[in-house]
Amino acid sequence: MGERRREAEEKLEGGQVKGTMLLAHLRWFERQAGADAQARLAAAAPAVLAEALRQSVMPISWYPFRALIELDRTIASLLELPADRVARELGRFSAEQNLTLFYKAFQRGDPHAFFRQEALLHDRFLDFGQAVYAPHEGGAGTIRLFGYPCCSRLFCLSAEGYYQRAAEMMGGRSVVVHEVTCQCFGEAACEYSFRWK
Repeated sequence: MGERRREAEEKLEGGQVKGTMLLAHLRWFERQAGADAQARLAAAAPAVLAEALRQSVMPISWYPFRALIELDRTIASLLELPADRVARELGRFSAEQNLTLFYKAFQRGDPHAFFRQEALLHDRFLDFGQAVYAPHEGGAGTIRLFGYPCCSRLFCLSAEGYYQRAAEMMGGRSVVVHEVTCQCFGEAACEYSFRWK
């Protein structure tokens, strides 16, 4: 990622995410915060997140994109950790949770096969935007996310962690994920390049 000339924008309206994303982030927080995690989160939750938490979060239901970002930001604040670090860890944990619990059928032994399928199934997890995966020779590829009406650096960093852990779970070793472009900086797409052995 080259030097950016402008500050990152955050647009939280205009999209929804599948409940599996919220559930994975909630589970990660519970593991970090212990027995009183739910009560602490409920007390600190901003309005949209609080509304989502009042219902029982269901894996197949849709929730506002804003609720996911509010959740990530609230988790970082409650744990008194840097939000970028928390976002990456939430992404890694999401891959572990979603690829072993809810979406076991999507697992493959080949990272290329997984990322191709991930791009095709993009609309099952997000009701906005599109994804295209381009495999490169050997252990490398690029995923391009575009047409997003909403964006947040926390979401992008979480995606980075998710892609890294997913590639590892698909058999990739020494996985490196590099963000090439980002819609939060006014670029046309969020693009991530991957390398693995």
